[in-house]
Amino acid sequence: MNDPGGAIFPKSCPASAPAGAPPRLSRAHSRVAIRSTHGSGVFGRWVVDAFGLPAYRYTLNELKSPFAKQSELAGRNDAWHQVGNDHVVADAFNHGWTQLWSQDRRYEWANLYQPSSNHFTGGFGYLRVDGRTISTLYDARPPSAVRARRFGVGYYGKHVRTRGLDVHEFVYAPFGDDPLRILRAARFAAKLGFTVADDVRAAMTDQAGRLEIVSVERHRAFVGIEQRIPAEVDGQGDGGEDGPNG
Repeated sequence: MNDPGGAIFPKSCPASAPAGAPPRLSRAHSRVAIRSTHGSGVFGRWVVDAFGLPAYRYTLNELKSPFAKQSELAGRNDAWHQVGNDHVVADAFNHGWTQLWSQDRRYEWANLYQPSSNHFTGGFGYLRVDGRTISTLYDARPPSAVRARRFGVGYYGKHVRTRGLDVHEFVYAPFGDDPLRILRAARFAAKLGFTVADDVRAAMTDQAGRLEIVSVERHRAFVGIEQRIPAEVDGQGDGGEDGPNG
């Protein structure tokens, strides 16, 4: 390429930035201001979560609102958010379920949501209390339930409150083969008072030695996440929850 005088590719960088230019990235150490309403609308709003990261509060009732139907999806009302790690990717849907995408053997949805074939995927559960069954699936929520849904960086948070029950549910993927999950199970069992299944307890005991590879920083981060996520997903600090059938 002929570039006489360096008109296209200057032979040297200017010694200083022009007047009024922002500082170079290597000199800017302050946190980026991410609190913004840009992109908020009929589907929900952008908020800043407990980690100081952007998250989207999905508040639209996609089962009733005409805005939810998308021509690009042949009129379907799906909206989704991706979670995953270095090995797997999953789509967490506004309806409450999560589909896992796998390339281990071939490109496929490992648990495609297909009710007509009795395939109901994952990412939600049922709670049986006093003869009542409560689902964390948005499409199967009780009529009087208050729901909150949040698409965050690396997680999908759901909250349902109805008839004296208050349930928080989180979908996320650990970083690959993560022995920190052993510690999570032990802490949650101690904190919530449930009994770990025998096969899970056996696996925890067998793999306990691998906890040595978990750094102190990761352990501290996990304890911080455990303390902060529930308070954030239930709507504190960003305007509350969706309301009944919201």
